[in-house]
Amino acid sequence: MKKILQILVLGTTLLVNAQTPIYHFNFDNTLSDINNTVRFVPNPGVVSTANPTYLSGYNGSIGLQVNGTFNVQANLPNLPQGNNPRTVMIRVRSFPINGVENPLFHYGSIASLESFGLKHDEVNSGNITSFCGGSGNQRTITPDEMDINQFYLLTVTYDGTNIKVYRNSKQLFSYSINLNTNGTLFKIGQFLQDVSTYNSVGFRIDDLKIFDTCLTINQISKEYVYHSDLNNGLVAFYDFENNLNSHNGLHNFQPNGTIGYAASIDGGKAVSFSETGLIYNTSLNTALSQQNYTICFWEYRPRPATTLYSTSYEIFGSQYFRERQGSLRISAAYDATNSLPEIQLRNTTFLGLWKHYAITFSKLGSSTNIAVYEDGIFKMSTNITQAANLYKFNDKFTIGSGTDAAGNFMNVKNANLSIDKFFIYNRVLKEYEINLIKDQHQNALNYTSLSSSEFNPKTLKITLYPNPVNQFLNIDVENEIKSIEIYNLQGQKIVQFKNRQIDMTDFKEGIYLLKIEDTNDKIITKHIIKR
Repeated sequence: MKKILQILVLGTTLLVNAQTPIYHFNFDNTLSDINNTVRFVPNPGVVSTANPTYLSGYNGSIGLQVNGTFNVQANLPNLPQGNNPRTVMIRVRSFPINGVENPLFHYGSIASLESFGLKHDEVNSGNITSFCGGSGNQRTITPDEMDINQFYLLTVTYDGTNIKVYRNSKQLFSYSINLNTNGTLFKIGQFLQDVSTYNSVGFRIDDLKIFDTCLTINQISKEYVYHSDLNNGLVAFYDFENNLNSHNGLHNFQPNGTIGYAASIDGGKAVSFSETGLIYNTSLNTALSQQNYTICFWEYRPRPATTLYSTSYEIFGSQYFRERQGSLRISAAYDATNSLPEIQLRNTTFLGLWKHYAITFSKLGSSTNIAVYEDGIFKMSTNITQAANLYKFNDKFTIGSGTDAAGNFMNVKNANLSIDKFFIYNRVLKEYEINLIKDQHQNALNYTSLSSSEFNPKTLKITLYPNPVNQFLNIDVENEIKSIEIYNLQGQKIVQFKNRQIDMTDFKEGIYLLKIEDTNDKIITKHIIKR
């Protein structure tokens, strides 16, 4: 794959240039933009007495309900025209019925190539369509892979030549087209040519941003992750590129029995098991939280299991994810003699497919919640009311099999599968963080690992000396230090300090990135050179 960070250019930081939208509507109990300069009004066909309905939106915010009886339009004079670059970005939960299309947005005029829009329907497996007016001037992706109960960030960009459509942080498709957009009427929930709306239209919009530039995938991903830091709480990452090492070398796995490496979902390598071996680690016993953690990974199962308990992973003989009797199951122990009854993932097809799974384990007062996401979509959760901590039978973290209570490997748990991009966190990841890891695993740590200063207006003044450094690096800073982190040019965090002198004697020669945060939440990132 496989480098965690591919976009660093020497002499620059890892910051993604911030973009300012020309229009931003958050629909937080209002139809006005955040600057209160323009406002949406009801579309033609909406009765004059209709009022907007605001319901729960994305990530705890408020969103606007759009349907056949209430949908909106606005005259936005600064909308990009002709073939000028643009980006339209919306957070939307779409649930059309009876084969009706949801006009998520449509602006311009109805003549051929003079409009710019996006629509969604649930016909067959669901369709997302970018359209521009006139016959044939559109492109559709099927299936849409969208759950009607989930919010997505849908983004459409145009650079003057190509339209690209993204879901969350993943590009869905692109196509070449010569636009001649003409018009500043922007509709939501109704097509430009219509004066009424189908009753089966239904979606919820939480955020709308319009840019007069064509955003890159990096900038879209920055918007998508809500300024999260995917290095925060990271215990270990494994890319399994012909080795079993963690990203920082602290929690390497070792094999027991026969394992191999097979082609992965991205063309790189994945660790492969054929029911004759496993990999395990004992240092995670002291590194992994017993109260809050997340496990994310890609998995490929070529055929039904032939062992009784075909295990993807097992943590300390307790919490596991496995296939049994043709279905995927999860459980965890809460004391030495009792476990949560196995929970099945129903209505899922997984054989012969690369699937992404995320399992979160979170303390909720005196109980624990376990949740499972498949391909970024929440599938199920259950509570362990008897305990708040994961019970440990032994010190082994296994992949490809499991153990008995005493820590002995069990052949009956051996699996036939391939696993790749294995992330372990000491915190519960949010849904959008799980999706970023799924869609942008090769860059997931890259977008946010050193970008906090982009979102924090506070700056920190420091002096580093000597730089270049041979042995000790000294740090003069105006306030008390909260944390000091050193990253390599692959975006991997190497060490974390709090003291103002760092011994770099054992560092290899090269360029590193130093991130410093003080107790006032001021942050700065600097390059250091080790000789």
